[in-house]
Amino acid sequence: MSNYLKVCYDRILPRDIRRLAQPSMSIAARMAVLKAKKWPNGSTLRVRFIGGDSGKHNIVKQFAPKWSNHANLKFDFNNAADAEIRISFVDSDGAWSYIGTDCKDIPLGQATMNLGWQDEGVVLHEFGHAIGLIHEHQNPLGGIKWNKPNVIRDLSGPPNNWDPETIDHNMFKTYDREQINGTSLDKKSVMLYAIPVTWTLDGFQSEPNEVLSETDKKFIGDPINYPFQGAGAMELPVIEQKPRSRNWPIWRARPL
Repeated sequence: MSNYLKVCYDRILPRDIRRLAQPSMSIAARMAVLKAKKWPNGSTLRVRFIGGDSGKHNIVKQFAPKWSNHANLKFDFNNAADAEIRISFVDSDGAWSYIGTDCKDIPLGQATMNLGWQDEGVVLHEFGHAIGLIHEHQNPLGGIKWNKPNVIRDLSGPPNNWDPETIDHNMFKTYDREQINGTSLDKKSVMLYAIPVTWTLDGFQSEPNEVLSETDKKFIGDPINYPFQGAGAMELPVIEQKPRSRNWPIWRARPL
């Protein structure tokens, strides 16, 4: 199966359904983090596994902490019932994560991330979402000139089987410019999809990125994000969480 069709997307809260606008077509795509969804700098984020075996758990433990080498954040794999990050391993649900502090709004019995497939790139990508990073192509500073008929054709079929609304929401729309911190173009970012040249009109394409790029490393530790210098560890408050209505729409990843 082509890696170009192995796509994840960030899950969003119902209150944020309208946070996307039509994309700008004039500025290069950039790495970005949502300012409002960052964790307090110096946080220790607890991780709980919901299902999965020790082999799958160990893959997460091996690769996720690579973000901590460059960001003033730590992951504690203590399986606490009220852990901020809760990971399921449902094969048929693809790979996805809520973004940053949105995880606090998800009922404790539910996952905030799913790893339906696993390798270094997938774990780093989904944990990137979990600490507040968005997809490169949904940055409002982006400028990918999409060949929409080709994108729709490919994502409408297996393995994604997305409907037109899902494709439009996850591929062609962007965040509000005021919501993000961004960097210059980084085609090697682990947060960028593998985009085939047939999906664009201007020759833009990107290959599967399986490791943190140099820009990923510098950007996540930048003073506007999670810097080490002058930062102290912070304890996260325990927030009582109430179940959400089952009628709220939630985007779901498709199986491969």
